[in-house]
Amino acid sequence: MTSPQEHFADLTALLEDLHGLAVEGQHPDLTEDISKALSVSLTAGLTQGKRQIAAIRKLPWSVA
Repeated sequence: MTSPQEHFADLTALLEDLHGLAVEGQHPDLTEDISKALSVSLTAGLTQGKRQIAAIRKLPWSVA
């Protein structure tokens, strides 16, 4: 069983990664291909985050 601390660490690490993608995506000199790749990565990360949140909500200690 994964501890609350591990769930927290996993979710915050994902959020940090997504923040990095968002910052990188704001660069004014991005090529279209890089912009597309960042969008795909951001979408995949958000999907992963949604799954992580759903898993956390099913745990007995979760109040969400």
